[in-house]
Amino acid sequence: MALPDVAAHQIMLATCSDGRCESAAVGRIRYGPGAGLAMTLDGQGRPVIAWTDDNGLRYGSEWALKITTVLNAGNLTGPRPEPPAR
Repeated sequence: MALPDVAAHQIMLATCSDGRCESAAVGRIRYGPGAGLAMTLDGQGRPVIAWTDDNGLRYGSEWALKITTVLNAGNLTGPRPEPPAR
């Protein structure tokens, strides 16, 4: 799942597995999150996030469409190490 962290000005990628969730920043928001954010997977299974960066002004508005392909998502979704034996 992709979501904006408005306070930190970042786009976050979150994954959950076996009741455990992790998130990591994958993009920097320059002005503020716009109205749109969508995520899909590319042909290699990597997350691709489309989002808008918007300064929020009614007049003289400046916004940009951003496309972020997460190349190292395996750091979040890869195999978990086995816990140490007791």
